[in-house]
Amino acid sequence: MREWTMFFLLAVIVLPAAWIDFRQRRIPNELCLAGILLGVMYHLLTAGVSGAGFSLLSFLLAFAAGFPLWLLGWMGAGDVKLVAAVGAIVGMKLVLPVLAGVAIAGGAVALVYLVALRLQDEPLYVIVASSLASPKTGDQQSQKTVDDVPGSLSVKKKGIPYAIPVALGSLAAIVYVS
Repeated sequence: MREWTMFFLLAVIVLPAAWIDFRQRRIPNELCLAGILLGVMYHLLTAGVSGAGFSLLSFLLAFAAGFPLWLLGWMGAGDVKLVAAVGAIVGMKLVLPVLAGVAIAGGAVALVYLVALRLQDEPLYVIVASSLASPKTGDQQSQKTVDDVPGSLSVKKKGIPYAIPVALGSLAAIVYVS
């Protein structure tokens, strides 16, 4: 029962964040702060002061997992704050499975984006047939980048809206664990 309450609280934060990130490529700080406060308050009410303390500890753990990715430029600051808010909501018991779910969902979404980007230039059957017939070497590959194609998904410039994998991975992990 407790996991389903967390699922609901998590959905209230991550689903709007995913939608806003998809549309505007940003995650509002207010949403992340609301998630952190919601998580700490939930754990304070259900497990007392120690629960709130563990909620803050899981917030720090999730933040520590995302911060190096921000330093490398692989995640935006809003993504790191959202992951930290998710950590505060799920608490210590679920923070590691949720982080694993987010990582797996991130890989899956990145793969979908890569395929979508590639399909903008050529149909899938042409890509598969040409790569099977004669794989290109680094010298033979086109110098044109996807960001040069008008109307293309500009993942290189804007990145993947990582709130989507955060939402998918965290909610899926809660369902899987419970």
